[in-house]
Amino acid sequence: MATTALAQTQQAGELSDTDAAFQELVEKCDNVDMLVLRGRIRLQQGRVPAETADASQKLMEEGFTLCGQGEEAKGTAKLEESLTLIEAKASEILDAKIAAQENPQPEPEPAASEGEAARPWWQFW
Repeated sequence: MATTALAQTQQAGELSDTDAAFQELVEKCDNVDMLVLRGRIRLQQGRVPAETADASQKLMEEGFTLCGQGEEAKGTAKLEESLTLIEAKASEILDAKIAAQENPQPEPEPAASEGEAARPWWQFW
């Protein structure tokens, strides 16, 4: 299941040293704006299909690689692209769910037997 793989990648449900993981990330790139963008992207990853989450993750990793190489502007642009991608997909999914609730499909009426169809509804005998 895709969410299980994502949870394992994020070390969800495990006792892990999150301070050490975050410190390692900060050592590579200490741009606070990029760290905030990373947080926003990670919040949306569970709301989209695995393909979109993977594409977004790759863009995010590329952004932090660029930041580690000293190209913070290009790295920030990659993270913004990742956020735009994931937010667009999440919005599309939400819009589809809202549309489905606003326009429910009518339930088909049960088929009446031949004898019942000939009589009006008030004649039940």
